Amino acid sequence: ALSDALVDADVVAGCLLERLGDYVEADGLFERAATASPDKYSLPVRLSQSDFDAEVLKASGLLPDRFHDYLASLSVVVQAVPDSAFAARTRAADGEERSPDMLGLFDGKPLVEGEATVDPPLRATIYLFQRNLERIATGREDLSEQIRITLWRELNVSRFNFLGGCCVHACCSLTGCATSAT
Repeated sequence: ALSDALVDADVVAGCLLERLGDYVEADGLFERAATASPDKYSLPVRLSQSDFDAEVLKASGLLPDRFHDYLASLSVVVQAVPDSAFAARTRAADGEERSPDMLGLFDGKPLVEGEATVDPPLRATIYLFQRNLERIATGREDLSEQIRITLWRELNVSRFNFLGGCCVHACCSLTGCATSAT
């Protein structure tokens, strides 16, 4: 129906406005979409920078112990959204531009076990994109889970096979992957 298309257009326009840095207008469009179609869209969870940082610390604490030292050797940077300059600087290996809707990104040379940590700006970095994570979450608890999953995924990307070939499937727990080959 046309009204569904208009609601979808509000969300797309909101995402474009976020990329341009117009967060107030973007949130107005997201609110209008959530009001018009609550079964399809929810109002994004919005946290202050300090509250979001606290959620990142909480989520990192929920990762298995074997990740803590490795995570401590990386920089974790929170940005609102990946802007055009960031997307261009961190193009994928095949030259494709990164999605503006990405939730996180590992950037840099991964450390191998036993390698000395590197001081910034040379150390590898995990970027988390706060507004993208907030937009997909259905509530604060879900936001914390999305942050944890994103950290988990980017740690896996940073060290291929770090998890024994596991990726983040809905059926995975933090102790193993139900879908990986044994």
